[in-house]
Amino acid sequence: MKLLKAIALSTTFSLLTACGGGGGGDEDPQARILEAGDKDYAEELAISAGEGSKSLASSESGGFTPVAFVGEEDTILDKLKQSLTQPVDLSSDNSPLSSLPLGVQETSTKTEKVLGNCGGYYEDTTTTTVDAQTLYPFQVELSLNYVDYCTGNETNKTITNGNINVITTASDESNSSQSVSYNLSSSSTSPYGPQSLTRAGSETCNTVNGVKTCSSSSEPYTASSGVIYTFENANVSGNNSSGYNIEGDLTDNQGNSFNVNVEGLTQCDSGNISSGTITITSSTGEVVSVTFPNCSECVISYAGNAWTIPQP
Repeated sequence: MKLLKAIALSTTFSLLTACGGGGGGDEDPQARILEAGDKDYAEELAISAGEGSKSLASSESGGFTPVAFVGEEDTILDKLKQSLTQPVDLSSDNSPLSSLPLGVQETSTKTEKVLGNCGGYYEDTTTTTVDAQTLYPFQVELSLNYVDYCTGNETNKTITNGNINVITTASDESNSSQSVSYNLSSSSTSPYGPQSLTRAGSETCNTVNGVKTCSSSSEPYTASSGVIYTFENANVSGNNSSGYNIEGDLTDNQGNSFNVNVEGLTQCDSGNISSGTITITSSTGEVVSVTFPNCSECVISYAGNAWTIPQP
């Protein structure tokens, strides 16, 4: 149904609106204690929290393209919005669902292929489960798959690969949930030269009695030890001018979790962090602090010691 598809599409991009590491996976859960003499572990946590913070800040700003890439064309995010958001015209909705008896749940799937204006395509697959006449409850699963999807022209173009998946459910107009996961890479050619960027992460929003709350998860980061870290359950506010504030949990694939608080994070054009403070607190009360004096270094403070390392 056009109404349900529009609900899913129109909210998709409202949701999508460090210091460096190695390889890993599949370790058994293993408790790891942060202790005062373990500078290596403190440094690993600092780096991982920084990388997760950058991922969340970039996703919040919609950063599928580098800041420097503006050119004469719209950014890839703008173009994706244009191609995905569609006006709702219920008068022309001839869906057979409306002729089904009241209370009947019906599932339908539709796939569309959209060509890029300079090559490639994306496929849009929508699966809808809905009450035939009352609309609620409903569920819409939306999958977008980009294959060398090209927008622009020969001198100023962007090619995108990857996917976006959205699941929207609602029991009524005041109570609903939506989860978004995405893994997109873009490469650009422009008067500024070639550039590329990858973005991955997820976000979940719940609306209860009309009040909407959202939390995000960062792109997973693999440390040099092989441990995989994700910044989860994160609440993000601010922008790159005033600085991002982020609060959430840094978790690893071994079952360990740390509370992370980020204040005033801003980024350089290179993507490195230019200012801000990251505070990492363990369940036992150990605290690691990270500050950024410039775009190329970070200072780690832990257990009465402070040391400087390069940002990746």
